[in-house]
Amino acid sequence: MKYLFGFIILLMTGLVTGCGTLHYQEKEEFVGMATRLQTNDESKPKVSAISLQNLRMSGNMLLVEVVQDVQVKEIEYEKYQRYGQDSQEPTLLFIINPLTWLVCVMEPKDCFGYTGEWEPTGMPMERNVRFTGRLVTEQRPVTAPGVVEAYIFAKSEGDKALNSAEEMTLSGQSYKLDLKQKLETLSARPLEALVILTAKHEDIVESQNIALDQHQLAKLKLESERWLPVDEQQRRYFSRLKVALQKGDHKEALIQYGELERILSPLPDAFYYHVAVSLSAIGDKQAAQRYAKRYLQETKQQRYAKEAQLLL
Repeated sequence: MKYLFGFIILLMTGLVTGCGTLHYQEKEEFVGMATRLQTNDESKPKVSAISLQNLRMSGNMLLVEVVQDVQVKEIEYEKYQRYGQDSQEPTLLFIINPLTWLVCVMEPKDCFGYTGEWEPTGMPMERNVRFTGRLVTEQRPVTAPGVVEAYIFAKSEGDKALNSAEEMTLSGQSYKLDLKQKLETLSARPLEALVILTAKHEDIVESQNIALDQHQLAKLKLESERWLPVDEQQRRYFSRLKVALQKGDHKEALIQYGELERILSPLPDAFYYHVAVSLSAIGDKQAAQRYAKRYLQETKQQRYAKEAQLLL
């Protein structure tokens, strides 16, 4: 009876204090001193220079990359790491019960418990962060819109100057300009051209030039209706305008009105009124009012005066 009572006490002890309870504990350790560069979130880096790089032609496209020299603060800090450790208490019930010894053979940890290794958890922590007093210059690519502008200075027959300006669009890491398309918008065929690319950041400006002679321009195979005789241009624009108005396509009609306004002098008497009608048809009421006012103020014959007043 005494032994049975002792066995029961041992069994109860195993159930209460040795039932394989899992434990987890953490600690922090000082790893050492470390340095890094300050991030943009901590402080905006100072741009000391800007440069245009890898200027090139790819088919009809003019491409360039922009790089900034930025001065970044070096930061020193104390580096700490958090570690975690798993452990499990022995399961005395499994140990004293012969029927569960097979569990101890197959899974010793479930019977006898274990203490795991200290494993790092999470990212290292920074303490006592301070500026070392050292500035590091880094080159970083610029990938923001509105940084690069292209200025085109060209000459046509008779040394007529042809000028144009365009903001280069961002594509991946490069800024691009459809040079063929831009040159074809000039009022005459260029015989030579100078393209000046300008990159700006606050008060810092950097420029790079590319000169195109007749041989290089010929490779672009430039063609434009604007370079045709005026009579031929007029015939084409009026023909397209007629078709657009018959279809009720006022957006296309406005394109043709714009071309005709460029080449016609003087303009037909009712020109501004018809432009106002098309503007009103596409919902641009303010522009329609401006052209209606111009019609009423600048035309001699007021054939559509009542209709123009309705557009105001």
